[in-house]
Amino acid sequence: MNSVADSITSSHAAAPREAPRTPTVALVEDDLSVQDCLGAALGARGYVVRPFDSAEAFLRSAPGFDTLCCVVVDLHLRGSSGWEVIGGLRDVAPHSGLVVVSAHLDVRSVVRAMLAGASAVLEKPVCLDEFLDAVRRGCENAEHSRRQERLRIDAGERLARLSAREREVFDRVVAGLASKNIAFELGISIRTVEAFRSRILSKTGARSTAELVRLDLLARGKDEGALPPPPTLD
Repeated sequence: MNSVADSITSSHAAAPREAPRTPTVALVEDDLSVQDCLGAALGARGYVVRPFDSAEAFLRSAPGFDTLCCVVVDLHLRGSSGWEVIGGLRDVAPHSGLVVVSAHLDVRSVVRAMLAGASAVLEKPVCLDEFLDAVRRGCENAEHSRRQERLRIDAGERLARLSAREREVFDRVVAGLASKNIAFELGISIRTVEAFRSRILSKTGARSTAELVRLDLLARGKDEGALPPPPTLD
């Protein structure tokens, strides 16, 4: 049996799908020779490169960042530092991967960058193989983040179909309460609880209590990869 995550995705199968987008990398680097070198390496791997020579230039272009797969930023830029870029990512490109480069690294900066979500912190001059691998991982992180957001939204939309009373029953079902206990808590009959459970399954598209639990966790933003697989029915 397919998982709730799969059924959430497939529930929109009839809608036209977007054509695959070429991965786009923002390269925030004020040393133009480094910018050219890294940009050429990325271009040779099939990435679309959007170069910026300052944090200000990057942040001014923020409205067009919804498709970025990764941001590469030098911490030490002329004008505002690379930390300004990193600090603004949550608002302008929340699902983008992040790679940090710098000629002057210390332990504190590395830890701070990793806590900000960097897939790698590289010291200049960077090894191109390490750099390209870091960007690849950043793009993978971005795709995973976007998928999780789609799953969260779709799960939330499914749960929004439930009436207030159905949601009361749903919350108790996913908490592990048996029908008789739900009936006692809500002051209704067991038969009525079973009718509610049937309607909940129908409205959400789930096929078991296990799938309802997964749906609830996805709606709460739980990472799909951390969830146990749903039981398979013969």
